[in-house]
Amino acid sequence: MKTLNGHFDLKRKHWDMHLWGFGAESGSRAGTAGALDPNGNANTEQFLGDVRFSSEDWFEDIELTAHASYLYTNFLADLNLFP
Repeated sequence: MKTLNGHFDLKRKHWDMHLWGFGAESGSRAGTAGALDPNGNANTEQFLGDVRFSSEDWFEDIELTAHASYLYTNFLADLNLFP
């Protein structure tokens, strides 16, 4: 099984940016000793991007914020359900 998990954060006075990625590759090995599916596998990918903005010190009594995010997910499985 191969797995990758990564995070990246970048911040500046009014801006925050977060990036996250995850990927995994594994086999299924269904049945006793993999007899039903010796070659099955599953792969997954997920990516999340997030951006935030804050007016912070622009106004005396009000703070404005904005937030946008994007999530990408992909799952691919190659399985043999019946021999």
